[in-house]
Amino acid sequence: MICCCVSLEGVFIILNDFLIAYGCTMSGVRIHSKLISNVLHCALSFFDRIPLGRIVNRFGMDLDVIDIKLPASLDNWLDCAMEVSATLFVLIYGSPLFFILIIPLCAIYSFIQVYY
Repeated sequence: MICCCVSLEGVFIILNDFLIAYGCTMSGVRIHSKLISNVLHCALSFFDRIPLGRIVNRFGMDLDVIDIKLPASLDNWLDCAMEVSATLFVLIYGSPLFFILIIPLCAIYSFIQVYY
């Protein structure tokens, strides 16, 4: 039983990493193509006022955020979501009455989150 769970966990980890890599690659491609399309549709006076180095630097900075920071943030978010889901599952499995308390707790948490 333990071997089955370990291999299933490995499959989910590989699937998670693949989806993050694929999603971040596709978002980088979409943002780069939109950026280049918008810059190429600018008036010629734009290129007279803005140095070429600043445009290239902006492309590099935006794509750096997509390539470096987005995958890390997404991975942290998915890890947190999975840990919370697993904790709630274990609590509900161990004490089914806890499920009744989750609904008001979620409503209170949502209200506090919107308020602050």
